[in-house]
Amino acid sequence: MTLFVAAGFVGRNGYLSEAELREISKHPLVTVGAHGLWHRHFPRLPTDEARVELVESRRLLESITGTTVDLMAWPYGECNDAVEELSKESGYRAAWSVWQGTNSMYSRRRVPLGRRDNMVRFIAKVSGAYALTKARWHRRNDGINRMRTYLRSADDGNPLDEDPRLSQSGVAQNLPPHSKVFD
Repeated sequence: MTLFVAAGFVGRNGYLSEAELREISKHPLVTVGAHGLWHRHFPRLPTDEARVELVESRRLLESITGTTVDLMAWPYGECNDAVEELSKESGYRAAWSVWQGTNSMYSRRRVPLGRRDNMVRFIAKVSGAYALTKARWHRRNDGINRMRTYLRSADDGNPLDEDPRLSQSGVAQNLPPHSKVFD
């Protein structure tokens, strides 16, 4: 099992202490991986801040556990080509996302587990049934959002905007809204 840890929270109230993390890391079936320093949205960070998050989380976890930390799980499952490359440059061997990324060595897709997951949901997730539904739903909505963004940006400054019948924004506004089916 890989335990991905947001290193900046170690020792804070409600989180693992350094001694607890050190003890867990000694178990033969546990690998400690990084989850950023402060669990931030990596695609939104300037490159220098993203690099600090990657390097410092790794350094801190290695100093606590005494083991090599070369695996990363992107907070919120969010990544892009730039941070995937940055994780490679920062010495990570592999990284996992949830629904985003190229599904390369630095954005392997994973199924998240959370506090709302009961036994039925857990079984659906580990059996693969969940990935067939939730992942497709997320990828579909990501595609719709990209299309909305594209269509809205195509409207900006477009001379066709003067005639509302020819404006693309009507298309963007009429795309189906997000569903709450899986939440």
